[in-house]
Amino acid sequence: MIRSTVAVRSIVLGIGLLGLALAIPLNRGQAGPDATSAERKPAVLRGDSDVVTRVGNDSCLARGCHGAVGPSDPTTGHFYFKGGEASTWRTFDPHARAYEVLLNSRSVKIGERLKVEMKGQKPHRAKLCLDCHSPGLDVKLEEERDHAAVAVGAGVDCEACHGNASRWLAPHVSATWPQSTDKTSSDLKASYGFKPILALEERAKLCVSCHVGDPTKQVNHDLIAAGHPRLLFELDSSLSALPRHWQEPHEKPNATVGPTDFHAKAWAVGQVVTTEALLDLLKMRSQAASQGTAPWPEFAEYDCFACHHNLATPSWRQAVPSGRTPGSLPWGSWNLSSVKALGQISSNAKVTDKPFPLDVLMAEMSQPTPDTSKVSRLADTASVWVKSLRDSGKLASMDVKRVESLILALRNPAAKPENWDEAVARMLGLVSLSKAQVDLGGQPIGQDLSREIESLKRSLQFPSGFDSPKVFQP
Repeated sequence: MIRSTVAVRSIVLGIGLLGLALAIPLNRGQAGPDATSAERKPAVLRGDSDVVTRVGNDSCLARGCHGAVGPSDPTTGHFYFKGGEASTWRTFDPHARAYEVLLNSRSVKIGERLKVEMKGQKPHRAKLCLDCHSPGLDVKLEEERDHAAVAVGAGVDCEACHGNASRWLAPHVSATWPQSTDKTSSDLKASYGFKPILALEERAKLCVSCHVGDPTKQVNHDLIAAGHPRLLFELDSSLSALPRHWQEPHEKPNATVGPTDFHAKAWAVGQVVTTEALLDLLKMRSQAASQGTAPWPEFAEYDCFACHHNLATPSWRQAVPSGRTPGSLPWGSWNLSSVKALGQISSNAKVTDKPFPLDVLMAEMSQPTPDTSKVSRLADTASVWVKSLRDSGKLASMDVKRVESLILALRNPAAKPENWDEAVARMLGLVSLSKAQVDLGGQPIGQDLSREIESLKRSLQFPSGFDSPKVFQP
């Protein structure tokens, strides 16, 4: 068995977004709001500067703010308690240790193998790594310090998700800081540099900027070959797997809504936003390749196990795949089959017209050497299709009928998964949609679907000591 460098166990654990409104207390040196003075309330929401800078999350961890210590039960997933959001994040959330990862032996070896890409810097000082592992760390300020003494702010900290806090630090603890989640309140908060990430789409966009990549940062095949885990992301499973230091709207003590379609909505929004990010990244890579500044095709976008697998005969891999010739690589297999299921149930003719633009793009990307200019054009067309799916696919709400239709689309025996990537993505989708079906008042999943999901899970697991499936046949 070829031991792949792909650490896909992270898919089951998931790494999602850090959550809702961690906060920073009122600066002691600044005049605080007078909650009893109606005349002074408007003045509270006034920034001291037009420049939005980082403050650091030390004050978030103060016990009187978000650093309280209370009962948390990791075995049951009960992490959230009011006032302890930052301490829960710091203690349990893997994002809090994203910087520390750059100091371990695996990262050091990656740095040694990629000296040119790292520009002579070690991982804990290289922009290539820090853009995602510690986006707020100022290397110049820290270069005189020993790495063991780096501030708590290193890592994916409060401000990395909630925005640089210099202008919203004081207002956010005032009585006049908006508590509602409507667009007006969100826009006002955003004007102070605060990121209102309660909406699933905003959370997903923030997550995929690192967990998929964007034109400014990416994990390519060179980085994976050097030892970096492959980037695979799914929103709902990530939100479910994280040690929660926030509450969803339906989980709040005085909630007026139930969970209803939350899991289905999170899955659907995650699929669409992830696909949009993937297409943006593909376009950038194709354009860079046409200019001779990037390798092509970029193997990080393909199924790893199409190459990293046992060589055996006879083998199911020798069968002619649908739409591809033997030996060609399946592109986008992790995410695209699931997002196409959303297209199949759409009521918008622009979305349901065949062939799907994603299918056309996949056919070109399955060529031995895809045409870069053609790929760039097809990526634009596919992006328009996905945008139509997002805008007209009623992702903002899901009823039982839509959820059941999606389950049928993912279980369609005529379009069974061709590889490990596609099988895992479908399994995660079935889990999320099955939860939503129950929450919406539908019938619990039947024994056949339950057995199907459990069977999928077993076939997708990696044996102990392996970072790839030892035996998998779709």
